[in-house]
Amino acid sequence: MPAALYLPRRHRRHLLFPPGLLALAGLLWLGCVAVPRIVRPTQYVKEVVFFPLHVPADSFGGFPTPQQIEDLGTWQSITLSGNPWADYFDVKIVENAGLLLAEKQLQHRALHVYLNASTSYNTFIQLLDIPNQLGIERYFIDLRKMPYSINLLGNIPHPNYPSFICGTEYMKPIKPFSEMAEEWITESWATVFAPDWRNTTLLLLLLTALSIRQLRRQWRAVAS
Repeated sequence: MPAALYLPRRHRRHLLFPPGLLALAGLLWLGCVAVPRIVRPTQYVKEVVFFPLHVPADSFGGFPTPQQIEDLGTWQSITLSGNPWADYFDVKIVENAGLLLAEKQLQHRALHVYLNASTSYNTFIQLLDIPNQLGIERYFIDLRKMPYSINLLGNIPHPNYPSFICGTEYMKPIKPFSEMAEEWITESWATVFAPDWRNTTLLLLLLTALSIRQLRRQWRAVAS
């Protein structure tokens, strides 16, 4: 006669708090302790003064005429898309064109950046900061008619550009392109490996390395 066997029952102790409440408390502790330790980056204020439009009494004031603008050199034109999701890429395109402008003076001596009616204020401020980052000191903003434009000029004047009153020409020394590119790459990596993001960056690199290792094992298994 078969005997009935009873499975042993495991005795579970009741938790003082439910698991969901413990998880919520852990998230609350993380937000109160870990988040305040994150140091926010320093914010800078850029002051730009726009003088009122007027008719200059001499040839040394006011905006240049369209013919004078064309005589400044070979122009490269970039029109922003105005898409808020593409603002980051628009700024990067202008920044890369500015790097070429600062180095290849003979190819592109000037750069037109046409703004769209839907261009955000944040993008406009970032575009104004590009000449300061790249050391381009010769630029002007045209707000007289649509589309508005930011016009960047190379630091080396055009050969046909008029000289100063004293009869001498000013040649501003600029950094080599390799040195500027190296500084830009160094600053970008310094931001990624800052103390606030170092652990996150290392964790992402570790996950990427493990994924690549797993893919290599699968490829070897398929090949064999």
